[in-house]
Amino acid sequence: AALADTEATDTIKLVHDVSINGKVESLNIAEEKNITLDLNGYNILAGNNKTIINNGSLRIIDSTSYINESGALVEGTFINAGNVILENNGTASIENGSYTLTLGGSSSNYYNMFVNTGNIEISTKGTLNVNGAYSRVLYNTTGNATIKNATLKATSSNTSTVYNEAGIIDIESGTINGIGTIYTYDYGAAVLNNGEGTINVKDGTVLGQVCNNSTGTINILGGNITSSSYDAVYNVSSGTINISGGNIYSSGKYSAVENYKNGVINITGGYIENQYYYHGVANSGSGIINIDGTNLSSETPIKIVSKGVSGNSNGVYNMTGTINIKGYVNINATSSSKTAYGVMNSGAGTINI
Repeated sequence: AALADTEATDTIKLVHDVSINGKVESLNIAEEKNITLDLNGYNILAGNNKTIINNGSLRIIDSTSYINESGALVEGTFINAGNVILENNGTASIENGSYTLTLGGSSSNYYNMFVNTGNIEISTKGTLNVNGAYSRVLYNTTGNATIKNATLKATSSNTSTVYNEAGIIDIESGTINGIGTIYTYDYGAAVLNNGEGTINVKDGTVLGQVCNNSTGTINILGGNITSSSYDAVYNVSSGTINISGGNIYSSGKYSAVENYKNGVINITGGYIENQYYYHGVANSGSGIINIDGTNLSSETPIKIVSKGVSGNSNGVYNMTGTINIKGYVNINATSSSKTAYGVMNSGAGTINI
């Protein structure tokens, strides 16, 4: 009712906590509307699917936001026991608040906090958390999404914190937490590119795997990526991953960076380290990995480190594909119990140095 009564440009400010039961229809923002929703320190508890559908312009703010004496952020919250807090087909800016999906879906019906086909910027300093299995914080289909400041969490089984199909996602800062997700191709990773789209990791922290599962592109320009369960950066199919900066760590029984099938990985900068077992950089299929430090220097080379705490360790490993290494590249492999090679060609492939 509040939306129906608004002007073309208007602000809705909460004056008390709001409960929305599961039978209430979605709040629809029409294409011509420019709406600001001010949480004003209060909370929304919803039980319906697609609580808000935005076809116009939407800002969510909290004009009372502050940091208390303990250093904690105090803002309103938006909690949903249904599926989808916001379906955005227009322009949306999430500037304040913390958000939670309390339930998960199934393998045939994922629950998503935000579904985007338009333009969305998530810049709140709050936490966006999905509690159940088979769920995602951001499901970007064909839209453009920017993430900064926020902490996004999806740590149950078969979840993806950030999921992209044919759109573009820029991760500029904040934390993407996907630790605990079970990676089974299109089911789960901290950051999952599962179509022809593009994901740019510019800065921030990713806890869990960054996965390119199809024909799309992932560009890693900076930030810190740490996986304790699987490959930290994983190119599954025929897509492309470009690594020009940042720090990439794997502490589990997998490689830090892996090209699994026939895709391409280009490495022109950054620090890559496998901290437990297997390889720093692995070409496991027929794909191509180019490690090119031509534009760097001896003081700032590409660094690839493999520490075999519990088994074999190779800095760079190739099977049936091709690896090209040139320029300023520092490769170091050690093992406390088995063999270690800086560069290992284990199959019918080719390594050019």
